[in-house]
Amino acid sequence: MEQNYIQSQNPKYQLYQKKYQKQYWLKNKEKRRQQQKIIYLKIKNDKLLWAEHLKIGRKSAFRCYNRKKEIVFNAYRNKCNCCGENIKEFLTIDHVNNDGKIHRLSVKAGFALFNWAIKNNFPSSLQLLCWNCNMAKRWTGICPHELYKP
Repeated sequence: MEQNYIQSQNPKYQLYQKKYQKQYWLKNKEKRRQQQKIIYLKIKNDKLLWAEHLKIGRKSAFRCYNRKKEIVFNAYRNKCNCCGENIKEFLTIDHVNNDGKIHRLSVKAGFALFNWAIKNNFPSSLQLLCWNCNMAKRWTGICPHELYKP
């Protein structure tokens, strides 16, 4: 089990798996579509199964979102860049140059923003702020903590 986990984390192995899966998909396209259609119809016709299917999908998406969020927050030191707040439920991503609206038009928000930050090696144009500091910066242009720093 441990060996399989280590092998699956190897980038060369992951690249090989991706190529293999793509080739298999192209070679067996019609067969896979038929299998998916049968599974879909079975699940769709059974309301309880369909509800369970949707529930599993949401849980999986939520776990994936939280993993990406954890990676990004760890990269930005898990604390507010202004006041030092470290309770994760209060923290949010902030664009340092106040260009978040323009950036979100090209990247989107949430999961896509986390992916973008990871792919771009956690750029300095983003920072973690607590919600209070972020809103104060948004509405007044500067966080109140900046005004009272010695």
